[in-house]
Amino acid sequence: MQLPAPFAGVDTAAYAQLAEDGATLLVVAVAVIGAARAAGFRGALAGSTLIAAGITVAVGLAAQDVLSNFVSGAFIVTDPDLNVGDTIEWDGRRGVIVDIDLRVTRVRTPNNERIVVPNTELATGTVTNRTSTGPIGISYQFGIPYDTDVSALERIVRDVARELDHVVEKPEPIVGVSELGSTAVIVVGRVWIPNERRNRLPAVRSAFVQRVHEECRAAGIELSETTQHDLSGELAVKEPADVAD
Repeated sequence: MQLPAPFAGVDTAAYAQLAEDGATLLVVAVAVIGAARAAGFRGALAGSTLIAAGITVAVGLAAQDVLSNFVSGAFIVTDPDLNVGDTIEWDGRRGVIVDIDLRVTRVRTPNNERIVVPNTELATGTVTNRTSTGPIGISYQFGIPYDTDVSALERIVRDVARELDHVVEKPEPIVGVSELGSTAVIVVGRVWIPNERRNRLPAVRSAFVQRVHEECRAAGIELSETTQHDLSGELAVKEPADVAD
């Protein structure tokens, strides 16, 4: 949005909001005065008094969202869980907070787009803060046939997890059965990496899965969420019996 020369340097979002509020004020004021005249009011009541009343109503309506954003902004600014530099997810979107003020929060997306988010959207919705000071967990599900020794797979997953680079000793790796599928037992393995090495997460996860796969293959353990079953029997097609007329 290109602003007139006198408004150069003014936040374009704030300018747009001001214009929208002004238009709302004008529409409501005209509507109130028109309704009063249609109802038969004349004189001073239809003049300055109605104008003042209309402006009061319009200002209240127009300022509702603005005031709500300011209140939400006050809560966000003082919230220790939301800070500049944090990576957040909300309403299906993701980005890094670059600025927080009393009206809006500015976020930079993974596509390097800078978006302006009304504070009420963050204060009243669910926000996931992906920035943490503690270790980050990496999980993967491994499926094995029901006739396979589960403890053998658990032992392999735990040993591999302890030998991986960048994996912390505390918390210890977690391995256990998460569910019983229709054709496989699902075992979950979880390891932890330091927060300052979060950029290594894809590489650690790939190495984790690959090493478990190699160790299981060497031990003769089949990894699959579904297992193959042999079917036996005969397939025959019979002609329908003749129906008497």
